[in-house]
Amino acid sequence: MKHLLKQLFGKFDALSLRERAFVLIGVAVLIYGAMDRTMLAPQLSKKKQMTAELTRLRNSNNELTAKVAAVPKPGQVDDPDAPLREKIQDLAKELADIEHRLEASSVNLIPPGDMSIVLEEFVGKQSDLRLIGLRSLDAEPLIGESDDKKVARLFQHGVSIEVVGSYDAIYRYLKAIESSPWRIYWESIDIKSEKYPEITATLGVYTLNLSDNWLSL
Repeated sequence: MKHLLKQLFGKFDALSLRERAFVLIGVAVLIYGAMDRTMLAPQLSKKKQMTAELTRLRNSNNELTAKVAAVPKPGQVDDPDAPLREKIQDLAKELADIEHRLEASSVNLIPPGDMSIVLEEFVGKQSDLRLIGLRSLDAEPLIGESDDKKVARLFQHGVSIEVVGSYDAIYRYLKAIESSPWRIYWESIDIKSEKYPEITATLGVYTLNLSDNWLSL
């Protein structure tokens, strides 16, 4: 195996600078393809599931709010009866349950001011990885806009982070993001290999928040 590697490196050293560049680009493409298949797909699936669940809860919240508002109050009808009062109470309980579940879904949503700190800490834990760029992206609503300020809305807040290191270091960094207790996810990665074995990776990282106010980096 060592002999084979020695032969491969010997052939690589014998290539011209232009030929070496093409080889490195090819390696970067293969690495990106492998990372995309093994790591990116589960993240996108997780995001899709969470967004669908929160959207469903939000829609249920809106429907029940409308039903409660549409039911006449006992004092507004000529002959209020027990079934009417029970209906109002049942709807109110159901609405309270959905609001509680929405609140529970918000647990571990990272505070705006902590996003950059957490991402930098993850870099600091990798001795063979260094941070070279970090910028915030505009908030994107994941749940439709509404004129009703009482309606819960959900926003995706993104950060573009650029790091340099080995393939293993970048892999460990992505795993650290995935295993974080905070609801932080990565959804894109752009890889460049200009100086082998170092890789420059630009990552698209995001979290979810009920507020559209976000950090400015």
